[in-house]
Amino acid sequence: MTISNSFNDLSSMISPGPELSSSELSGSESSGAEVIRDRAGRCYRMAVSVEGPISRFKLYERSTLVGEAKCVRESPQRMALGDIAIANEAIPTPTNVLMRYVRQLPGLQHHPVNYRGRGLGTALLNRLIDHTRAAGAEELWGEVFQQDIQNSPELLDWYQRLGFERRPPEGDVEVDVVALICLALV
Repeated sequence: MTISNSFNDLSSMISPGPELSSSELSGSESSGAEVIRDRAGRCYRMAVSVEGPISRFKLYERSTLVGEAKCVRESPQRMALGDIAIANEAIPTPTNVLMRYVRQLPGLQHHPVNYRGRGLGTALLNRLIDHTRAAGAEELWGEVFQQDIQNSPELLDWYQRLGFERRPPEGDVEVDVVALICLALV
């Protein structure tokens, strides 16, 4: 699993899946997309797609991708947690054509927005856990790499607060794996 810090890393981390339609992006909370709120109450739309064994969760503020996560079904009882990423350098995309033009004028460009620290990673992971339970899996597990710890030193504590058990790396794991995390779902 890799924790990404930039929008460019975020958008390339997971291969593209279905995007939200314009009606989902601009619609009310009762539109087809699931609504997630951050700690301050701001609304984000979550699109979930399942393609074979891979489930993807994409989080948008209007039309701007601000976070994503994925999991992979390894067996009927077990799902592997993939990457979870929240952008810290996303530039919101204007939804109206005039504003897109205006933003191109000198001095009117928007600065990147940091979406980390808003509770969006927790919301993504909780939604992923609910999805894994609903799919009938008994266990959700993942690998935490040295780079993950460098990007987010509190990452293992965060997983433990969310109910994951920390285990030492074992067997055939990559060299830079710091820990395994596991959540029993039954």
